[in-house]
Amino acid sequence: MLTFTVVKEDGKLRRKKFSIPGTLGQCLLTYPEGGDLSEAPFALYHAGGVIFNGIGALISVLVFVLSSGPWPRMMSAVFGIISIYQGLVNFIPMAPGGVPNDGKNLFILKKDPDARRALMNTIIVNGYLSRGKTYGDIPPERFETADPEGDIFQQGGAIDVGLMLEYRHEFEEAREIFQKLADNSQGLELYKNIAVGEIMLCMMLTGASKEEVDGLMTDKVKKYMSATENYVVQRKCYRYAYELMMDQDKAAAEKVREEAVKMGGTYPIPGEYKMVIELIDYIKTLG
Repeated sequence: MLTFTVVKEDGKLRRKKFSIPGTLGQCLLTYPEGGDLSEAPFALYHAGGVIFNGIGALISVLVFVLSSGPWPRMMSAVFGIISIYQGLVNFIPMAPGGVPNDGKNLFILKKDPDARRALMNTIIVNGYLSRGKTYGDIPPERFETADPEGDIFQQGGAIDVGLMLEYRHEFEEAREIFQKLADNSQGLELYKNIAVGEIMLCMMLTGASKEEVDGLMTDKVKKYMSATENYVVQRKCYRYAYELMMDQDKAAAEKVREEAVKMGGTYPIPGEYKMVIELIDYIKTLG
């Protein structure tokens, strides 16, 4: 809903800029490595939002009952209704905007130990990137649960694998991963939009024509990429490549690179930011 996030850096809390369409907010934690990841605690991790919604609703009821003035009673009633609504939307299994809510995640994780392992691996990978590490610094076993044709958690890991291949300049292999994600009939709409965007990038970097690339740009993909361009630094790779290789406009491409560089001060995942800038500079050598 908002466009900022708070991250812990060097023992201090810092304000950064980030947003994911389809979410009101997220709290992302990492998990210590070692042990059986299928036994890792996951229930409270996903139930935290619902619990706090319940606490907010309870406080609202207490204020409403104990207050005599009209304004406190009205404000507590409004806050209570919002808390109850958000709690239900978060708890009842669904995927608004293509992003599964906590209730849907809990429903899947409770039944499937492989999904739990895939989730924990993705969380650990995100932790590495958030600490400024790149995919090359991450142990290979963290990607073993990735599967573009698997469940939603295995699909999340597959996105990391596809991006890792892009950053290694293995664009054909990356395109194959993203194509499987895009073709997955059980895939999340969010992941499919991401996949198509990365397929178009890989196509541009392997000699595709402008007509072939534009042919994949559906209204849904265009809307997603437009909504995330100023918050997800990876989107700048697509725009840079398009300006440089499709439109052959070096000045416009350089402007996109400058936009990406400016995101460095507020971007919450420094490892991803570092890899994106390196990829943009590599793309520059192809133009």
